[in-house]
Amino acid sequence: MLSSFKKTGLILIVSVLFLTLTAPVSYAVDLEVFTMFGGADPASGAYQDAISEFESMYDVDINDDSSTMDDSVKVRIENAFQANNEPDLTMYFTDEQASPIINSNNVVSYTEEIFPEYPELKDRYLEDPLEQQCWKDDHIYGIPVTGFYEGLIINEDLFEEHDIPLPTNWGNFITAIERFNEEDIVPIGAGLGRVPHYIIEHAILVMAGAEQHNAGLKDGVPQGWIDGLNLIKELYEMNAFPVDTLNMGWEQPREMFRRKEVAMLPEGNWALGALSENYDTMTILPMPVPPEGRGEYGSIIAGFTSGFYISKDAYQDEKKGEMVIKLVKHLTSKEVMADIVEANAGLPSVKGINVNDLEGLSVVEREGVDLANLASSIVLPTDAKISRPAFQEIVDGVAYIVEGEKTAEEVLESAREIEMEARRGEE
Repeated sequence: MLSSFKKTGLILIVSVLFLTLTAPVSYAVDLEVFTMFGGADPASGAYQDAISEFESMYDVDINDDSSTMDDSVKVRIENAFQANNEPDLTMYFTDEQASPIINSNNVVSYTEEIFPEYPELKDRYLEDPLEQQCWKDDHIYGIPVTGFYEGLIINEDLFEEHDIPLPTNWGNFITAIERFNEEDIVPIGAGLGRVPHYIIEHAILVMAGAEQHNAGLKDGVPQGWIDGLNLIKELYEMNAFPVDTLNMGWEQPREMFRRKEVAMLPEGNWALGALSENYDTMTILPMPVPPEGRGEYGSIIAGFTSGFYISKDAYQDEKKGEMVIKLVKHLTSKEVMADIVEANAGLPSVKGINVNDLEGLSVVEREGVDLANLASSIVLPTDAKISRPAFQEIVDGVAYIVEGEKTAEEVLESAREIEMEARRGEE
């Protein structure tokens, strides 16, 4: 039998071991991080690998709150900044949608503070992507991740099977709509009720042309914007969209496209990863231009409109400051960026990445990169030109327009009033 002393000692050792194994691990630094690389985003795997690698390199714990971006997430992030409860590192938009974040005065200026101290961070970037991040005061607050492009993703095999010419011009586009309707195949996959964003952008671009598309609403409602929304109504009346389009978001049309129930999908490179099983039977083309349109065929929506923001509190914190810079350097390194480009078929923003060397890119993804590289002109999305509340007014108005309950002019004038109010609030 064990003596009482030995029993007590054994119990003490076991207790210490138990407490050691079950006690929470303490790290030198904890960082709160939010990115758009969450959920079904094709780059989520590459991003998580990068985070795991970083945690293995340093005594740091990353509390990652990444999520697929939608309007509810946008509101959540904006509210966090307004309440001074922002993450230490945030990946968010760098266009007009960034106003609530930048105006919160809670993010650091790379131009003024970070680049002078860490010039190697600036030097890794290509010139154009970095210039696109400049805010109205000529400061950069969010450094770019990867770029994007949008177009008509095509189930090419459906066109071949039914002997329908590809929609490389307006006549072919209308023919495709008519013929696919005859074959009980949905011509265009779009959810006009909840996420009409991409068809809005394409329609305004082809009807307004690049100059009017870029004008926004500050000087009035451009005729091309009215024409663009009316074009969506015309396509709706041609039965170009799913029967239940007014109750759909982006998920259902994308799934219908994957199942070959949809012929054309107006989306961006981020959608390609979810359609990988169709890679061999897909292509991507610019939206064709109607005869009365002001646009130019080959003009596309693309650019660099998201970036990493560093919280002022984190940057000025004795422990977090250096670690958050190390994390940004890691996530924007050539190696990590190449993995993300390969995952989401995006456009590189840093030097030294040749997409032709990325073996993981499919043929259609390479065609998408070529679409951007060979574009006759490139414009940023419609929501990059106006405030988020003003764009939301347009998004919400599409269903009313196509159903004839509101005119395009009424919706856009209402959006302009919201835009002017937002601008007055920033002054």
